[in-house]
Amino acid sequence: WTLLGIGQELAVYQTLHGDAGNKGLFEGLTPETVAAKLGHVQAYFLEHSPMDQGRWCDGLLGALEAAQSFRLEHAGDLYDVFEPYPSSSMPTAPDAPVLWTHSAKLQVVLRTQLEQWGKRSESATNDNVELVVRVLLASYQETHAEYGKMKAFAIPLVRDDRVAFDLSKEHAWHEGLCSLALKHKRDSYFVLKPLMKEGSPERAIFVLKWFTKEGYYGTAYRLGEEVPQLLEGLLGSNTEYAKKLKPLRWLHATHQNEYHLAADYLMEQVATGNKEEDISMEKTEFLVSMAKLCAKCDGDYGAATKRRKKMDSTTDLIQAQKMLLGDDASEPLKSASYLLGVALKKLADTGTLDEAANYAFVGLAIAKATGDKDQILASAARVWSATIQKDAAKFQDWIANESNSLTSLRQQVLDSTVFGRTWQMIQDSSVEHHIVQYDGGDRSSIEGLVLQDLMERDRAALPKAPLTRLLRSVTTIELIQAKSLVVGPIM
Repeated sequence: WTLLGIGQELAVYQTLHGDAGNKGLFEGLTPETVAAKLGHVQAYFLEHSPMDQGRWCDGLLGALEAAQSFRLEHAGDLYDVFEPYPSSSMPTAPDAPVLWTHSAKLQVVLRTQLEQWGKRSESATNDNVELVVRVLLASYQETHAEYGKMKAFAIPLVRDDRVAFDLSKEHAWHEGLCSLALKHKRDSYFVLKPLMKEGSPERAIFVLKWFTKEGYYGTAYRLGEEVPQLLEGLLGSNTEYAKKLKPLRWLHATHQNEYHLAADYLMEQVATGNKEEDISMEKTEFLVSMAKLCAKCDGDYGAATKRRKKMDSTTDLIQAQKMLLGDDASEPLKSASYLLGVALKKLADTGTLDEAANYAFVGLAIAKATGDKDQILASAARVWSATIQKDAAKFQDWIANESNSLTSLRQQVLDSTVFGRTWQMIQDSSVEHHIVQYDGGDRSSIEGLVLQDLMERDRAALPKAPLTRLLRSVTTIELIQAKSLVVGPIM
């Protein structure tokens, strides 16, 4: 390699010294001073004749062509060295380069020339720029110093985008690959998909991150299909890239016809978003609607799955919030406990039977969306207790008047109380609402929880035994025929 470098230098010297066009331009040139002399001549023209650099550029290009040709023609057969240059085991000092093209002085000359052409593009042909860029990149690649910086500096100066794309591949300048692929997205020459599996994983990861950073999430997912493990690793990372890509993970799943995954990803986004970001109600409604659509495409929407229940309960909360707080789509979806509190307050404050029953019905829909069965029953009991308290005076009168039969009272309760009207509304609703229907049973049932709450508030106002009989006359299908409210002890 050292001998090859000497041969390069001699070849350049012979080219410059023997060209009649260079007469007087490189006076005093010796093989050892070629790179330094090039720098002196360049500096002279920049200072004294910046607009007339034709002779100087011809000399520089001739020197570079001579060095490149010599290496190409003689490296293997004459010097018995083969590509690539073993730079890792042959560190090169700037003042003692192995190859002539490694000279730090030559690198300065090449950088300066490219800077000048960047300012005055008309002063050089495409081929001339390409030659200088190739020599510069090879020089820095083999000496390591500032190689990454030089890629970003030199490759964008190449005017033929196809050549620039090839140089980006050759020198692993991933940003150049991405920007050119985006610029020529309709040209098959600049397609990145085949490159995702080639070479090191670093390139594929860079490409995914670059398109994500630039906001081209769909492109990132499509390219990620070529390297699914790398894509999954990126999505599972705690990075800004993952945060940007995850909201569209469901869309990628639909492209793969994995609609069940798409539905899961959408509902996961609803749950995570409402915990961390306070996403708008409009966005939440969109996500749930798309989740339902994906579940239907998958064919399992009708199944009583945990996902189906979550979709339906979220929809119930959205509708409840619209009714209770207004249809402001920009507001985040409130929690079930918050909305239940609003519904109960409105139930207590309203003056009409129909409005109160509607608020009670909304409250029970919210209760149905609160969580597990125990939470549902506890929340539903709060609503039913509020309906009874709303008409406490009527219930007290009926209990005090023992002459009324249960049969006649049943219709009065249904027609004139919030409890009765709400019970009828739930009874007429779909079977899914029956979990929050007032029923008789043990202490853990809705009836048991309601009676416990009422007794804790004021046992004397609404005695437990006659109140239980009265309410059961409404909720029991086979009515107990009796003339008195007091028909025996209530356990």
